[in-house]
Parts: sequence; structure tokens; C-alpha cells
Amino acid sequence: MKMMKVALLIIFWMQAQSGISQVLMQLEIFKEVKAIKYYPGDVIHYKVKQFPKDWRQSKIERILFDEKMLITNDGLVKLEDITEFRVYKPNVYALGLRLIQAGVVWWTYGAIIHIFTENKFTWSTFAIGATAAGIGFILKKWVSRRTFKIKKNANLRILDVSFPTPDQINPKRV
Repeated sequence: MKMMKVALLIIFWMQAQSGISQVLMQLEIFKEVKAIKYYPGDVIHYKVKQFPKDWRQSKIERILFDEKMLITNDGLVKLEDITEFRVYKPNVYALGLRLIQAGVVWWTYGAIIHIFTENKFTWSTFAIGATAAGIGFILKKWVSRRTFKIKKNANLRILDVSFPTPDQINPKRV
């Protein structure tokens, strides 16, 4: 009985897999081996030819392989219309925010100690808080993101990595 359940589970899993199409968008960065892959549901940041100064943020709803287009929550975007693409590093961004907070907290504690005790708020107290806040600001603004110019230092491609169905492998001959 247990073997029958396992066999049925495998059959249902294989049947479900044959109907699933895996289409993805890939950002290929020149001189790097690994590419960054984006699937439906991912959020992307990009510029298009029609609005060269505006960064757009869209969620990918669907990827059309044959048309080389993305259906996003903003509408249709052709891959050839994307001129720049931006990738964010959330861990570096979060570290920058925490360093800014640490600098502000250092100043706050220094001010509280200055008011309620005989210890004074010195230049070293200010410098420690300013250094933490400054490094945090630099990490948050410049280090946490990478911008790629399409066709110059990166390439966008749409791939279909789904397995072919048995009918596609061995077409029936009449």
C-alpha cells in the first residue's frame, strides 16, 4: 500500500511538472561567470528609452519568451527598450541604515550624558558618531546598488528552461 502511494505521488508530480513552463529573465554581466536570474514575482529597477531620466520599479507578472517582453504591473516592457538596469544589495543597505542609527544613538547618549553628568560632549564623541553615520550613508547611497548599462557592461536575455513534453521529443509520424 505504501509503494502504491509513492508511485501515485511520483506520477502526479511528473504530470504537474510537464505543464509548468519555466521562463526567466537573466542579467548577464560582462566578465562575470554567474548571471542574475529574475522570475515572475520579482521586482526589477530599470530605465527605458522613452523616459531616459526616470528609474522605474516594477514587479514582473509574466515573461513572454517568443515576444521578448515582460508583463509588469506598469504594463508591457520590451527587453530591447531597457537601457539601464539596477541591482540592489539589501544586506549592505541594511548595514548602512544600522550604522546611521548607531551614529545618531551615539550622539544622543553623548548629549544625555552631557546634560545629566559632569562629563562633557567632546569632539571625540562627535567624531565617533559622525564616522559611523558617514560610513552608513556611503554604504546606503553608493555601495548598496550597482547600475548596468545594457549592451555596454551587461546584457538581458529571456530563457525558457522548461523540459519538453514527450510529444515534443518524439513527434508522432503519420
